Amino acid sequence: MKLVAVSLLPLFVAGCFLDDDDDNNSPPPPETTPSASLRIIHASPDAPTVNVFAGDAILAGLENVDYQVASPRLTLDAGSYDVRVEANVPGGNIDVITQTLTLDGDTTYDVLAVDTVADEVEALIVENSASDIGAGNVRVQVVHAAPGAPAVDIYVTAPDADLAMAAALDTLAFREFTDQVEVAAGDYRIRITPEGQQTVVFDSATVPLAAGADLLIVATDNVSTGNSPVTLLVADGTGSAKIRDSAATAELRVVHAVSDAPAVDINANNALTLVDGAAFLATTAYLPLEPGDYMIDIATAGTDTTVVDDAVVTLEQGVFYTAIANGTLAGDAVDLDLLIDMPRAVATEAKVRIIHAAPSAGTVDIYVTADGEITDVDPAFSAVPYSTDALAETMYVALAEGAYVVTVTPTGSKDEALETSVLNLMAGGVYTAIAADGSMMGAGPQLILLDALDATPPTLGQPSLRVTHASPDAPTVNVFANGDALLNDVDYQTASAWLPVPADDYAVRVEANLPGAMTTDVITADLALAAGNTYEVLAIGSVGAGTLGPLVIENSAFGVAYDNVRVQVVHAAPQAPQVDIYVTAPDADLSDAQPVATASFGEFTGQLIVPAGDYQIRLTPAGDQTVVFDSGTVPLAAGADLLIAATENVATGTSPVSLLVADGTASSVILDGNAQAHIRVVHAAADAPVVDVIANNAVTLVDGAAFLDATDYITVDAGNYLLDIAADADGAVVIDDAPVTLAAGVFYTAIANNTLAALDLDLLTDTPRAVATEARVRIIHASPGAGNVDIYVSADGEIGAIDPAFPNVPYNTGTLAETGYVGLAAGDYVVTVTAAGSKVEALETGVLSLQAGMIYTAIAVDGNMLADPPQLILLDGLATP
Repeated sequence: MKLVAVSLLPLFVAGCFLDDDDDNNSPPPPETTPSASLRIIHASPDAPTVNVFAGDAILAGLENVDYQVASPRLTLDAGSYDVRVEANVPGGNIDVITQTLTLDGDTTYDVLAVDTVADEVEALIVENSASDIGAGNVRVQVVHAAPGAPAVDIYVTAPDADLAMAAALDTLAFREFTDQVEVAAGDYRIRITPEGQQTVVFDSATVPLAAGADLLIVATDNVSTGNSPVTLLVADGTGSAKIRDSAATAELRVVHAVSDAPAVDINANNALTLVDGAAFLATTAYLPLEPGDYMIDIATAGTDTTVVDDAVVTLEQGVFYTAIANGTLAGDAVDLDLLIDMPRAVATEAKVRIIHAAPSAGTVDIYVTADGEITDVDPAFSAVPYSTDALAETMYVALAEGAYVVTVTPTGSKDEALETSVLNLMAGGVYTAIAADGSMMGAGPQLILLDALDATPPTLGQPSLRVTHASPDAPTVNVFANGDALLNDVDYQTASAWLPVPADDYAVRVEANLPGAMTTDVITADLALAAGNTYEVLAIGSVGAGTLGPLVIENSAFGVAYDNVRVQVVHAAPQAPQVDIYVTAPDADLSDAQPVATASFGEFTGQLIVPAGDYQIRLTPAGDQTVVFDSGTVPLAAGADLLIAATENVATGTSPVSLLVADGTASSVILDGNAQAHIRVVHAAADAPVVDVIANNAVTLVDGAAFLDATDYITVDAGNYLLDIAADADGAVVIDDAPVTLAAGVFYTAIANNTLAALDLDLLTDTPRAVATEARVRIIHASPGAGNVDIYVSADGEIGAIDPAFPNVPYNTGTLAETGYVGLAAGDYVVTVTAAGSKVEALETGVLSLQAGMIYTAIAVDGNMLADPPQLILLDGLATP
């Protein structure tokens, strides 16, 4: 690593005397020693703080100089100077620069430490002749010192100038700089675009430049919020300030650390929902918010019961914040603490921050050791209190790369209350842990892990449990442990976050949600959860085939090195055969690759450690290299701890499986890379002629559809489309360029509805997963002539003494109203539709014999003639073969 800064030793020059021709024979005044001006700037985005020395003494207070900081101008005698710079690194400081710098008189020097540590930080010296600034002017010089940014065009214009009419001040690549330019003082706007383009990647908005100012403007790598690659560091000779991109926001993440509080909603200014239904231990991603003052309320989820009312927070542009709800609900002692985050990565150290938010733990000692042995060592942080005013924390502590164990004890005790497993901390990583109370009364404290520790199972000496719904034909389920509810309404292809629980024996019960608000137990299992382990419980198999049951996977809990990823793969697709699992570099030749495992249904791999990076996951039948699932390129992030379950595919495409990926906080689904979108089209406009449906003025989706016609699902590529509906007879367009976006893996129904004079095209998302315990029925209101209606579902069509299942359903001209998919028990039903508030039927089906495991869709439309009553278009299980 090479870090550059400059220090200067005083240079004394002896005076000379004139000759003896002076009448008074007095000594002449000494010659004026030429002087130079020096300024030092830290512009290396991942370098640590530095100290600048002249000999053995700190130069002009230049100690712990941080990134994006410029010194004042230092006036020095012209001459040569020896300089030394030391970097502040864990365990001591190291000299990284020893250099001789020659300064000429009447010259200004800006010495910038630029580039990254990996590419060797070096000095960029900007030299200018000293001169006065014209009256009423400001002098500006711009430097490109952002290693992460490409060559750029720099525009300095009036605030409202049209960029298309402006000429760039200059084009700069990394390490290049402009000449000094004088402009009239006033308001300006600085915009930066990639070279040769006018796509703005940085916009300062209006910046006042004061008369007489002499400014060096340095484009540095952005380490604050926002999408711009740069932040401008402005040095004026006395100090420095930052100008951020005008689109940059504040970013706030929220942590629920109140162990006895239910799930909560968090709202700002009584209007903006920041968090919806966050349970204890939940942590949001960073949320972008406009800078300003906010009043924050915390309320019990789904209610108006407020536990924190109008907590005042001020958020500044460019700053990251963590808001921690902490304390106890008992005694009305919930508090909201706002902490400022500084997530700049430093290549020479691991940055670790521990925050004390566990009220029951009291005052604690925190030990940081290599092996967890604390008997003969002093705590790294002593007597850290739980504070009700502002949470106590360690701040960001720099540690050398390596393996560590963090142990927390009551102050003055060696009895551990909390201990991590071995944490492999990497230089360049930022690690944050929040100590919170245990999940249950009497349980010891636990950690909420953030930043590079996020998604790692809590390594707390207590076990952690994750539950995954992987049964393709099962309804949503509720999960209980020893009679206590853990999870509710868990749907297929969903995995919970890690649930830390005390080590104990548990009776785990999974109940299925049935029609009519009924439930039934479908899985019961006795689990002994041991300290130091993690447990995966997957509901696998098929309800219809009678094979539903639990798959339990036990692993030892330990951290993941920052530059690695841990992956475990499970075959949880009951209809898929035994498969070979390949995890390769993207586009690797499969014939040269070896499978990481061969697995049948219900089998799983060990935990595999691979370097972070881009991968391609492919599945083939065992012993055959015919690919039946291809993920395409999948980025696996450093530090991630992943369970990847091959589940039965219920999306579009021909692959038998989709991959369910659980990362410890949430889950997502990876579809086969060849999956497309499926769309079907329904003609539901009674007075419209036979029509054609055309996409992007080129692809005919439907040719000659009459009123009441519905197509089969049509396979199209995912993407954005403009749909036209035109009369089949003469091509007259009745809907022109209706925009629709179709996502891979998704089924859609597009319904042309309303009257010909006001024809509309509504796109509905279909979820045709069959559930073995229910008939799923969906009714869509597309009958403009019917107005608002009541929908009754009965056994015999007798509605006189019953309430409608769906009252006052409107016909909407924006988005069609519908019932959604309603689960009904298998049996005979009659659907009756009346005008809202009336018992006079406008439409009634005959007896519909609905079967469990089927999907039934009906669209209510106008009658064929103006005076005719509404009728139904029948789809899915109701469609006539």
